[in-house]
Amino acid sequence: MNEVRGWGGLGALPAWDYALIAERMGRDARTWGEGVMGYLLKAALVDRRIPVLLDTRADRLIMEGGAVVGVEAETGSGERIAVRGRAGVLLATGGYG
Repeated sequence: MNEVRGWGGLGALPAWDYALIAERMGRDARTWGEGVMGYLLKAALVDRRIPVLLDTRADRLIMEGGAVVGVEAETGSGERIAVRGRAGVLLATGGYG
């Protein structure tokens, strides 16, 4: 976790040391800590240019035809936003570290 903090935390994904992460992956030197988390975030979000919304609280699911297609949320600045998923919606909660 100290490395992630040193790289700027979750809010600075583009600044992470992906060469180091790749080198560790080549040795299969991952852990249930920042190694796995870094790989997951890069593969799932950075490589696909999916934005990470920090300090944003989802408070309502958007439903269509019985399926969840998005969320309504409030940002840290109090702005109301709606975020819709094209292929699905993933809800994650909690902190890391």
